[in-house]
Amino acid sequence: KLLGTKVEDCRVAMRNARHEVLGEAKRMVQAKEATQDDVKSLEQDLSKLLDKYQAKLEELETAKTKELM
Repeated sequence: KLLGTKVEDCRVAMRNARHEVLGEAKRMVQAKEATQDDVKSLEQDLSKLLDKYQAKLEELETAKTKELM
């Protein structure tokens, strides 16, 4: 039960970090410090990175669940 809570906390933290980064990128576009293409590239890179870490998180969760059983 505690494991599920910790995993969900990690997922929420990753979503919050993504939201903050994208918000800052959009602010930079409005301030003419970055282009829409830069933001699009950032979104793609960020998405790939978060997918990688979410997969790792699920892998660790599965391994720990098996260990506890």
